[in-house]
Amino acid sequence: MVSVYRVTGLLAAVAVLITSAVSAHENDLIFGFDAGQATVMSPAAYECPRMMLPTGPPLNLWIRDIGVDFARQPGGGPYLLESVTWQQVSCTAGLTIGSAFGDSRPGFVNLTSTSPHVHFQAAARNPGTYILRSYLKNAIAKGGVQVAPSAEFYTIFVAGSDYALVDLPLLRNLPDTPAESPANGYAGVEVRDLVVSTGQAFATGFYAQTSGRSAGVFIQSNTPVAEGDVVRVRGKLATVDGERVVVADSVETQPGVPPRPLGMTVRTLAAASAGRYTPGAEGGVGVSNVGLLVRVAGMLREHDGIVYLDDGSAPLGGMPAGVRLSLERLATPFSLPEPGSAVIVTGVSGHVVDGDGKIRPVLRPRGPEDITVL
Repeated sequence: MVSVYRVTGLLAAVAVLITSAVSAHENDLIFGFDAGQATVMSPAAYECPRMMLPTGPPLNLWIRDIGVDFARQPGGGPYLLESVTWQQVSCTAGLTIGSAFGDSRPGFVNLTSTSPHVHFQAAARNPGTYILRSYLKNAIAKGGVQVAPSAEFYTIFVAGSDYALVDLPLLRNLPDTPAESPANGYAGVEVRDLVVSTGQAFATGFYAQTSGRSAGVFIQSNTPVAEGDVVRVRGKLATVDGERVVVADSVETQPGVPPRPLGMTVRTLAAASAGRYTPGAEGGVGVSNVGLLVRVAGMLREHDGIVYLDDGSAPLGGMPAGVRLSLERLATPFSLPEPGSAVIVTGVSGHVVDGDGKIRPVLRPRGPEDITVL
């Protein structure tokens, strides 16, 4: 493990390396509370991966300064908190953050309003993605009022790359990549071993999913891919029409086996939130399946010029019974069978935002071969 004393002593020697893009002051974590619960009030992208800087020889470390402070009342008034404990849950092996957090020990820091602005130096010996999971507890607000603990949150550091290596569950718990990354010190994301489910069916990219069919995501890219290709994607996180999207900077492919669709009912397509930054459909329940290749049987029905697939499930959030069939993203649109047809539809489970700003489930067939009339 890297000694905290070596890291602290190192800072003066490498201060010139810490540019304004990764300033020790610009992106401090600001602790406060909201609705009676402790929280990180800013910056908005506080869980976005942060890039570490190399020191070079003789120490050969990667470092990043991270500051914390208390939020103040509007107008620069008193601090919102009197005290709080910043508690570690877990920390990737090889990462040290000051003397408080690190390998295999449940570190914590007690902060008070007497002097809440503190800086820690994150250090790692080797390139990689390092994650500190933590939360705020024992929070006391101004006037001695006790505040509930915060939800767990991530502080992610990336050494030797512009992209943090993440899986899809973690990706769904990360905010959109800030503009101008990586010039502003924030990193994009890298996801590996995803299986392409849509080939060239969609005009602006493709869907890819885990080999175990547990999660999927849309990759915005003009890279030619085929169904079954196993891809490694690097890019920026974004949210488009209620769906998380990776806007690819690069896509590497190798041949593989096309995924099999997962049998679903219409009701299960409207799933709940998949993470703090990945909202669920209006009225959705259960595990998210957005981005997965699925198969649903039912009857085609038309309402206000929109075609829905109805399998007898209850109406969703006051909408017509069934799930909307969405053809908007297709590279080559096609005509659906006549309403009243009994069909089996294969497609990708997706989301759209309606005119009221509510997220609704949709089913995205890839082409006419995805619809079988019974």
